[in-house]
Amino acid sequence: MRGRPEPEPRTPRRAGPDWWGVALEAADPRALARFYAELLGWDVVRSDPDGAALAPPEGVASLAFQRSEGYRPPVRPAEENAQRITMHLDFEVVDLPAAVAHARELGAVEAGHQPQDDVRVMLDPAGHPFCLYADTDADTGAEAGAGTRSSPCRVSDAESTAAGVLHAAYDAFAAVVAEVGERESWLPTGCTGWAVRDLVFHCLADAQRGLVALHTPASGPADRDAVTYWRGWQPNTVGAANGRRWVRVGASMFLDFGQLRELYLETAAAAVHAARATDPGWLVGTQGHVLTAADLATTLAVEATVHHLDLIAELPAAPGPSAAGLAATRAVLDGLLGSPVPGGWSDAHYARVATGRTPLTAAERAELGAAADRFPLFG
Repeated sequence: MRGRPEPEPRTPRRAGPDWWGVALEAADPRALARFYAELLGWDVVRSDPDGAALAPPEGVASLAFQRSEGYRPPVRPAEENAQRITMHLDFEVVDLPAAVAHARELGAVEAGHQPQDDVRVMLDPAGHPFCLYADTDADTGAEAGAGTRSSPCRVSDAESTAAGVLHAAYDAFAAVVAEVGERESWLPTGCTGWAVRDLVFHCLADAQRGLVALHTPASGPADRDAVTYWRGWQPNTVGAANGRRWVRVGASMFLDFGQLRELYLETAAAAVHAARATDPGWLVGTQGHVLTAADLATTLAVEATVHHLDLIAELPAAPGPSAAGLAATRAVLDGLLGSPVPGGWSDAHYARVATGRTPLTAAERAELGAAADRFPLFG
């Protein structure tokens, strides 16, 4: 490329002047760097609170990560005032199922829509899409011509959408519920006064609410979005007690937890199907407010993600929430707070603290300053 200096012969790669690379934004760039370092086996060559960078063993490319204030995961199809996907990363592998399993173990999730059988579209912990593929045409140079390759991955507009995030959040929650038996259904959860069966009943009601809303048009304009929706849900001692009582009574009507479990699983799947089939800009009504179908899907995903943390409080072997759901929850909480929280709070810890499930420590209060008095952000 003209304008780039040529390195001297035998110049150590990292000392050369011709580096190039891609930079991804994230709320926690060092955490995202660790994810890709473990995924790819690359070295972390720089790491500080504002950013980090990786480099492969050979070549002059780098993969960098930089802190972005108010970061929100990209969304497709494009939505007004939402971050758009403008690029994605491709990684060739030799064993696609093994590579997908490895990525999932590290915190990635599979996108809700997979446009090709020989490619898996994944979402990293910050919500950025990347593709894993096994290139069967590499030796022949098919289609792209010998010595060159086009991207094998066609990232569909249907992935990384709010409906896709809902799909990931509901799938992760359902995977835990599907393994809960009668005995485990009586274990306590992170929700005061609720056993597992009570929490599942509550989430069943939430999925039903979403299903009804997605089939009920509303006249505009929208008066809430995925962030402002939660401002109406402030801690209310009396209201919370009444709500807990109603849920316990409703859950008690299922003498066999298996019946409740199956009803939840089929209702959650129907809600996801409805969200995917609905125009993201369509206006719907719920809880006395009007919002877009995309914003409704995000609120449902956040609710499921927070309650997923509640669900596994006494189920230590159960998997945690989806990375996409946690990223969406962090984005909503940052939106409510007005800025990202300082320090290295994990997504799960942030969700627990911001919803009043875990109290702020003295050190966290000092970090937050005056903003500490706004916690919990919703409850």
